Amino acid sequence: MPKVASTSQSAAMLWKRPCRAYPDEQNDDYKFMAVRHPFDRLVSAWIYFTPAERLRHSQVFKHAVWPDMPFGAFVELVCQHPMKDKHTATQVRFKGGVEIDDLVRLEDMAPRWNALVGRFPVATMAHRNKTDHKSWPEYFTPALKAIAGDAYSQDIELYEGITKWI
Repeated sequence: MPKVASTSQSAAMLWKRPCRAYPDEQNDDYKFMAVRHPFDRLVSAWIYFTPAERLRHSQVFKHAVWPDMPFGAFVELVCQHPMKDKHTATQVRFKGGVEIDDLVRLEDMAPRWNALVGRFPVATMAHRNKTDHKSWPEYFTPALKAIAGDAYSQDIELYEGITKWI
């Protein structure tokens, strides 16, 4: 899923395009899914889509962002219709009804990478399209946390509940 190192994962797995499991395609293949804290994912999307020097990226983004849009305005806009764009759609949507064998936080991906894909021929996972930013709590006011918390409540539950999968 976008903004969860999917480009890096695909490159490491030597895929020409991401290979995804969809709810109507149940099978016995091994499936893992990386998730990211939804607030961190929002910060990453904001940094990727709004700076003036990266305006070319905003052409693929379905929300009406503008160059150097303030973070608060971005969050308020995106949280009105999070499903409008794949970069801000809930991670739960990507999981759908598919039974996942391993669910891993993006932050834990590097140390778990070999165990997740150990039986498949893969390359080392290098982080591509990385956006450098401070940790998400430094961007969120209590009001923005409430807005994003409402829009991404299921993602927060998914992210926080991962320990039960390990």
